[in-house]
Order: sequence, then C-alpha cells, then structure tokens
Amino acid sequence: MRKNGIRQTNKRCMVKDRKEMTEEMRDKKKAGNGGIVRRLLAGAVLVGCLSTLGPVEALAAKRPYAYGTSGEDEEAYGPALAGNAASTGTGIAGISGADGIAAASALDASTGSGPNQIVEDNAEAAAKRAALADNTLEFSEIAGRIENYNVSFRNTKSTTLGKLINQGVISELTEEARDLTKEADDLKEDEMDEEDKALYESYRLTAKELRKKAADIRHTETDSLETSLRQSRNSLIKMVQNQYIAYEKAKYSLNAARKSEAACENDLSAAQTKQSAGLASEADVLEARNKLLAAQKKTMSAESQLSGAKNKILISLGWDVDADVEITDIPAPDMSLIASIDLAADTQTAITSNYSLITTRKGSSKTTAAKTQKNRAVTASRTMITSSMNTLYAAVVSKQQAYDAAQDAWAKAQNDWNSAQIKYRGGLSGRSEYLSAEAAYENALASEKSAELDLISAMQTYDWAVAGLIANG
Repeated sequence: MRKNGIRQTNKRCMVKDRKEMTEEMRDKKKAGNGGIVRRLLAGAVLVGCLSTLGPVEALAAKRPYAYGTSGEDEEAYGPALAGNAASTGTGIAGISGADGIAAASALDASTGSGPNQIVEDNAEAAAKRAALADNTLEFSEIAGRIENYNVSFRNTKSTTLGKLINQGVISELTEEARDLTKEADDLKEDEMDEEDKALYESYRLTAKELRKKAADIRHTETDSLETSLRQSRNSLIKMVQNQYIAYEKAKYSLNAARKSEAACENDLSAAQTKQSAGLASEADVLEARNKLLAAQKKTMSAESQLSGAKNKILISLGWDVDADVEITDIPAPDMSLIASIDLAADTQTAITSNYSLITTRKGSSKTTAAKTQKNRAVTASRTMITSSMNTLYAAVVSKQQAYDAAQDAWAKAQNDWNSAQIKYRGGLSGRSEYLSAEAAYENALASEKSAELDLISAMQTYDWAVAGLIANG
C-alpha cells in the first residue's frame, strides 16, 4: 500500500509539473510564435524590396566553379561557333573543338548544366587555366579570360555578392521553420486540449509558410542572378569577339598598306630618276609623291586601328596595355554548316532565350490594364525578334556570297603574283612591276580575309541572337 501511495503521489507531482511546464511552454511558444510571425511579415517586406537580388552564396556553394571557370570547351567560341546546342547541336560559325554556349538560354540552375556548369578542379582544368595565363591568345580563350580576368565582370560578380543581405532572410526563415516544426512535434506528444490544438495548427501552418517563403526567395533570386550574370558575361564575350575580329582585319589591312607604300616609294624613286634623265616631268614626280603620301596615310591609319583594337582586347581580358601577347588568327568557319541552319527553330529559341523578353515576361501585371500592356509588349518583342532573325540570316547568306567572290579574286591574285615572281626572277620584268604585283596580291588577301571575317561576324551575330543577345532585343 505504501508503495502504491508513493506512486500515486509521484504521479500527481509529475502531472502537476507537466501541466506547469506545458503552460509555461505554451506561454513562451505563443510569444515566440508572435515574434516569428512578425519576422515573417518583415521578411516578406524585405523580400519585396530585394526581389532583384539573389542568394548567390548558396549558388556559389553549390557550384564553386560556376562563373569562374577557365575557358571550358563548351564555352570556347561563343554561342555556336561549333555548337548551336539549342537546336541541332551544331552552330553555323563552324570552328571545331567546342560545343559553344548557345545553351546559355536553357541553363538549368538545379543541375548546373548550360554555360555555367561545374568543372572539376582536376589536372585538365588546371592545364586550361595555365593556358589562359600564357601570353598567346586564341579566339577560343575569350570566355575563360572574361570569367577569370575581366575587371568589369568580376566587379559585377563581387557587387552582387555584397548585396545579398536577403541570404540572411532565407537562412532565418528556414531556421525558424525548423524550430517551429520541432516545437509542434513536441506539443503533439502531449495530451492537447483545444487551445493546444490551435497552437499546434498555428505552428504547423506558420512553419509551412516559412519554408514556402524561403523557397520562393531562393528560386526567384537564383533565377534572377543566373540571368543577370549570364547576360553580363555573354555581352562581354560578344564585345571582345568583335574586337578580335576588328584586330585581325586591321592586321591584314596593315600588311597590304605597307606593301602598297613600298611600291609607291619605288615608283617615286623611279619617277625622280626619269626626271633627272629628262624622261619624266615634274607633274609625273608630283603624282608619284601624292600616291606615296596617300599610301603612308593609309599605313598610319591601319597601324592606329591595329594598336587600338589590340589595346581593347588586352584591357578587356585583364592584361596590361603594353603586355607582349600574341593574338592568333581566328580559325576559318565550316561553310557547310550554313546550309544546316533551321531558321524557324532558331527563331523560336531566340524568342525563348531573349534577355529583354525574359525581363518583360517576369514584369508585374496585377491589373487588367497592366496585363494587356504586358501582352502587347511580349507580342511586339516576339515580332521584332522574328524580323531580326530573318534579317540576320539574310546577312549570313549575303556575307557568304561576298566571301565566295573574294576567294575567287584572291585566287586570281595568287596566279598573277606567281607569274610576276617568275618573270622577275627571269629578268623579264622590273622591280616596279614586281612590287606592284606583290601589293596587289596583299590587297586581295586582305580583302579575302576581311570578307571571311565579315562572314564570321555575321554568323556570330546570328548565333548570339539565338542565345539571347540581339540588337534592340
């Protein structure tokens, strides 16, 4: 009996203690829940204010090499120099050895696929980084140099990281949701009265809302960040590719200008010699001198263009202006790929991936009038992109035809140059004829290279449009 009495007494004490603890816990939880709800509301307001930012810290932790890789093959040449992944798997510019980054428009933030996919820090990646750091620049290395050395891009990335105060909101919401769930589970283990049940339901619903809010922020912000950084990077890559093309054009133009200047110098010297012998007039000498001055002016212009283009490339890719960097030639395009263009499919991809249109689609449209205006803007953009794609495709075809004609002219110039060399070596022609033929050959070569680079530029512009970058898009 005594033992039973002790057990009954202990049980009554335990029940009393449990009730007191439950009441105390309930009071604390009520207060805590009110604070959490208030913080939830404050967090929601903060989310609205910071909707243009994004949790890049979480993204960077998930994909440590995204945005900082060193010239992966899939990014090497621009949107589709050798791989329009958005449609057929082959782009139109046709430089082999890369898959391109046309898939930029279809980047999958959850898996890390697309242009910013993770690259393992292995020996191969280290070798690529070492190649980027040498003083020989290839067209395929532009993307890697942008990501690792371009000051503007790296500042943009750092600035974005610095603004991510909403990352703390995500962490807080997630942590509070976890705490509420635990407290709800603890409460559920007790015998609940109606007030307990209401409190339990409040905990459960609030925790669910907290998790949803954190997930919404994370999804929206990550998507916004991916789009913003990708657009910034791709725009810079496109810009440097254009600078690279301008540099190569200037290089061949300078070679031709120097040969023409040499021929003009020889002609002036010959005219002066003839004048001394009474075989040429002052007008003949003046004409030869004016031709030389014009040739010298053209040489100086080509030198300035070459120097300016190189300086822009070096600065954009993180080198000093006076760095001794060899800029190699752009590989020739694969002409057969132009015939495989699917304009209709590419146009649809361009519409889907266009950065400006993406922004328009994401714009707020809560009222009927706003929705109508938004739909009109989307329709207008789709029409503009479709028209632009038709124009860009026509430009590719036109530049291909011009390139074919330039190749024919160059082939003729090669034959003429070969004949001039044979005649000169055989004593059948003088130095003046020889230098004139050489200048004609170099000018034909410069024209052929210019036509080739114009074609590459047209193909690049088309492919970048497919990947989301389009003039006035």
